[in-house]
Amino acid sequence: MKNSVKSTIQTIFIMLIILALIAGCYIVIKEKKKAQVEEDTATVLTETEQLLAMDLESDYPLTPRAVLKLYCRIVECSYNESLDDTQLEAMVKQMRLLFDEEFLSNNPFDDHLDSLKQEITDYQATGKTITSYNVESAGNVVEWEADDESYARLIASFTTRQEASYSKVYEEFLFRKDDVNLWRIVGWRIVDQGETESN
Repeated sequence: MKNSVKSTIQTIFIMLIILALIAGCYIVIKEKKKAQVEEDTATVLTETEQLLAMDLESDYPLTPRAVLKLYCRIVECSYNESLDDTQLEAMVKQMRLLFDEEFLSNNPFDDHLDSLKQEITDYQATGKTITSYNVESAGNVVEWEADDESYARLIASFTTRQEASYSKVYEEFLFRKDDVNLWRIVGWRIVDQGETESN
């Protein structure tokens, strides 16, 4: 009789130890997951932070389409987000890394920044926002050679909203390869939808 009581007590004691270990493991795992979620949340960057963190000197987009997509991201962020002067200046510096030397020489940094500030102020005063942009597919890139230089063109569209009204603007971008074979934006012009369909 004493042996069976002793055996029952030992069994209960062992089960309590096992339950305590299981509970301890559960708490440790739960705390690790919580810490991981907090860490992941803390490292999520805003679009502004992502764009400003890009090192375009060492990781430049390799195709006209990739260059244009990045340009559109920068434009959308610049117009839609409430950037302070320091952020906007840094954003313009990123944008200018996508431009051809000829464009840069014709558009000094201070003039470019002042012009963009005014455009954004006017844009936001009317309550406009860029709701989306679209860059034509890689198959629509038109490339050619002229005067021993490589050129390309591609169209992007920006959809904007003002109150309940939506509109779309199409822009054709001209690119030229620089001396290290990277595509840079030379300029752009507004085109109508008919021109986009004929390309």
